[in-house]
Amino acid sequence: MSYNLLKISDDPLHGTITPHQCYILLHSSRPISEFVSKHTTPVQRALQLRATQWGGLVNFTWYGQTPPKEADGRGKVKQPATAFTVAGGRLEIPDISLENMDDVEQQLKAHIEGPIEKMTSEEIHIYVCTHGARDCRCGNIGSQVVQALRREKGAYQQQHPRGLASRIKIGEVSHVGGHKFAANMIMLPHGEWFGRMKPEDASMVIRDVCNRPVTPLGHSPPLIPHHWRGRLGHSKSQTTELWDTYIKSGNAK
Repeated sequence: MSYNLLKISDDPLHGTITPHQCYILLHSSRPISEFVSKHTTPVQRALQLRATQWGGLVNFTWYGQTPPKEADGRGKVKQPATAFTVAGGRLEIPDISLENMDDVEQQLKAHIEGPIEKMTSEEIHIYVCTHGARDCRCGNIGSQVVQALRREKGAYQQQHPRGLASRIKIGEVSHVGGHKFAANMIMLPHGEWFGRMKPEDASMVIRDVCNRPVTPLGHSPPLIPHHWRGRLGHSKSQTTELWDTYIKSGNAK
């Protein structure tokens, strides 16, 4: 089914994300398309219960191929994760388990405070919700957008072999909220959330992200304004204030 046959909301986008200080992505060994409507695991539930207390959101991501299953010394399969905060940037966690949850929580809470990790500028992460079992619009349009982003990344990388395109990681994620705004996309470490993305937007996204610093945006103007839903680290009032200030400046694109 083509995306233009699906009903997509035309409600305002800015201020439609859950305010959060930390976004945590558990690496999945299965495609998001195989998830049930409300996919969860014991680790995800335990971590989200704690993270709710300090502004963290926990989700799942799949990078387009099944990662090798690494086991610890007891033969237990590891659960790696990637986390992002404004002050700390990107953090890679090799393994999260029920047994080390206390240590992981302290690590994440410290990461919220900073300083920024040096690795942050080394990679650009773009995530698109493709959770079709939760809402068909995400599965349909989201999958088309992911495919288009991967094509455009490859094309841009061929044209600019020494550019940032080689450092872009494109992942699919499970439910992010606001499926009526499908396709939903998150750009990190910049911290930007977008809605109503279409396959034809992919070229603009890749070109734009490859020509700006790889860092959390803080209070900079929104990227891709008419698709902008909000930003990591911003409250709803801060999001509205940033949007109003930007629109009044006359620089909306």
